[in-house]
Amino acid sequence: MPIEILADLTQVKPSSPEWLKLRKQGIGGSDAAAVCGIGRRTPYQVWADKVNPNVPEELEEPEYMRWGKLLEEPVRQEFEQRTGIEVHRFPRMVRNSDYPFMLANVDGLIGDPAVKLTAVYEGKTTRLANQWTMNDDGSVNVPLDYVVQGMHYLAVLELERVFYACLIGGQELRIAEVELNPNLVADLIEIEDGFWRKVIEQEPPEVTGADVATLRARWQPTPEKRVELPGTFATALKVRAQHKANIKSLEKLVDDIDAEIMAFMGDAEEATVNGKVVVTWKETAGRLKGKELEAAYPEIAAQFKGAPSRRFTPKEITE
Repeated sequence: MPIEILADLTQVKPSSPEWLKLRKQGIGGSDAAAVCGIGRRTPYQVWADKVNPNVPEELEEPEYMRWGKLLEEPVRQEFEQRTGIEVHRFPRMVRNSDYPFMLANVDGLIGDPAVKLTAVYEGKTTRLANQWTMNDDGSVNVPLDYVVQGMHYLAVLELERVFYACLIGGQELRIAEVELNPNLVADLIEIEDGFWRKVIEQEPPEVTGADVATLRARWQPTPEKRVELPGTFATALKVRAQHKANIKSLEKLVDDIDAEIMAFMGDAEEATVNGKVVVTWKETAGRLKGKELEAAYPEIAAQFKGAPSRRFTPKEITE
């Protein structure tokens, strides 16, 4: 098996600064779908993470990730009991010697370690049952991003199939088996190779609106610095101005509808159609008056100021 062990994960804690630095050395299984334009992250977000040399001292772990880790062991044990297939733990971060940009950190391996390992095991938890739907024959449909993750692992480890065990809502375990798809793996290697070249060459992939938060966080402004935009951006700003005008027009139409309903409701808190509540208009807590608080109690207000941010304000070009 042409793999190189990068880290022993019994010694390097997942999500630690050292672990995060190792992840920047290549593309991991959880990156693979995003690199292909599938999943919650975008290619640019993954790229920005890989080229950023700064590693946060502490990674804030979302609640769902914590529970996913806590449930790893019972999910694996139930998979073994239901299938009769033994899962061998493999707490290592590895990469493929032929494709060194491809990293893997799998939940487990299946097969005889002394003879031949044949499959990858992946344990999952989710609250979204509609992502792991069942067919009439009892087979389970694996979400595409997890299929890509599995193919990535098969490419790194040169194995034959992936077994998935997903606990849904803490109440139902669904098990699936996906065999190696050589064509998909070949395409995946090509896509990841191209992406990693962009990382090495510091050439960003195309950005989308989903990347705004990442773009805001990436740079600190240089005072008085100015850049000249290509002519194509002047055209884009004209289109943007037209879109903004269309949005404003649509918002007015929405406001007109709201005003008519509010006038009809008067002092009523709820409105119904065929007995079903379709509109509520209830009193809410008043908003904090930040400017007034800062003027009256500047020292207290200063303690709750957030970090400075950059405000993006394009000028409208109409001609």
